[in-house]
Amino acid sequence: MIWSLPAASPKRGVLKPFSGARARTPVLRVPAIAMSRARAAIGIAVLLSCAACATQRMAMYPGSERPSSAVATLSGSTHRLVLVFYNRTTEIRILAVDEHEIIAADELALLPGHHVVKAAYGTWRSILWGLGWVRPPLPPQTIEFVGEPGHRYRVDGQIVSPTPDSREFVAWIENLDTGAVVGGSKPSP
Repeated sequence: MIWSLPAASPKRGVLKPFSGARARTPVLRVPAIAMSRARAAIGIAVLLSCAACATQRMAMYPGSERPSSAVATLSGSTHRLVLVFYNRTTEIRILAVDEHEIIAADELALLPGHHVVKAAYGTWRSILWGLGWVRPPLPPQTIEFVGEPGHRYRVDGQIVSPTPDSREFVAWIENLDTGAVVGGSKPSP
């Protein structure tokens, strides 16, 4: 019920019900505690999704973690092509190092010295928001290199066509600090 002051009221300040107006629907009010919990839940979800995207580092040696200056760091590479409705991400994934299979790591910490790396070529394709990892029927490549302490290395590669009817995956390891190719062979442009 809405209360109003009639125009010709004998007593000023006395409110009487106004029967001609409709009653308003009650406004739903969310308690402040519920809002703060909802904000906290959203914040936690954002933090967890960001943590999942963080670099996952794996030590490929026994014992405790060593400083970056005492180990060689190795990572795969990613190349992206993004158009309006098409997204292609090409990844050079590290499958194994020194015959130890790598399941899920973006960055590997290796002791200095000789290492054998097995890498594969694959792409993520998204056409109109449909995703899928595609690994072409190309054999993985094995690359050898000597890692130096404190240096960062990246496995990179590309598909080359030595003849019009064939394709092959060529991989190499590049020292990110000097830009030199330290393992495998990079095809000439």
